[in-house]
Amino acid sequence: ALLGHGPSHERLAQIEDVLRPMYMALPKKKDGGIDQGMARYALNRYFLAHRGWHISGIAYDGQRWNGSSSTPLLKSKMPSFIIELLEEHVAHKPLGLGELAVLAA
Repeated sequence: ALLGHGPSHERLAQIEDVLRPMYMALPKKKDGGIDQGMARYALNRYFLAHRGWHISGIAYDGQRWNGSSSTPLLKSKMPSFIIELLEEHVAHKPLGLGELAVLAA
């Protein structure tokens, strides 16, 4: 099933429920969403707490969380079609709780 339909819809809803308290506490941009740095922070916290994973590239590296764009790192690690879809979506909408849950899934 596609994300958002069937069993994966329930999985996304569960991930959103886990991320919601942290997401609500994060500083938001004027458009109501979070920036890439805050998304990296939230995903890092999620993966450490719920999977025990330390993922290079989203983990804090001693620099500000929003110090630089993560796009070059993502492009080196993800298939190009995923990057294109993500860039297309994020370029036009704020990064909200739903998008954060999809990235965590």
